[in-house]
Amino acid sequence: MAVAPRGGLLPVLAGVLTATIVSFLVVVPPEKRAASKMKEEDIAENLASAQSTVTDLKSLGKVETIAFACDAGMGTSAMGATKLRKLLAESGMAEIKVVHCAVNEIPKGVNVIICQKSLADRVRASTPGVQVFGISNLVSGGEYQEIVDELAALKEKRA
Repeated sequence: MAVAPRGGLLPVLAGVLTATIVSFLVVVPPEKRAASKMKEEDIAENLASAQSTVTDLKSLGKVETIAFACDAGMGTSAMGATKLRKLLAESGMAEIKVVHCAVNEIPKGVNVIICQKSLADRVRASTPGVQVFGISNLVSGGEYQEIVDELAALKEKRA
């Protein structure tokens, strides 16, 4: 808008408003269809998966390094790693190192790997003996908080 010609601000604002409305109209119908297809069984399955993730965490020893893995190692894994670092720091566990990487470049010495459910089998095959957690949404924080809470509980038990 700062580069709009003198007297041309109204057409620029009209263009921005039009683009916003068109984007909204294009996105809403498919999203509504996807939301209506989501069944209570799917929701229950996601909840059961999150609970099994927490149960698997209980069987871990000392956790020193957690890796987030995604296809490229730059997008969702970077955001997820940042979010987890913040949650760990808030819970007094900033000493746990959190890294992000591509599925094909997981560093050695990692105790836990978090990835999308669709990549979990691939990660398990490439890193035997490492605890792998497939979560449904790497950007959402709900499943991260459960993992942090369980790590905090494990830390208290060891202390």
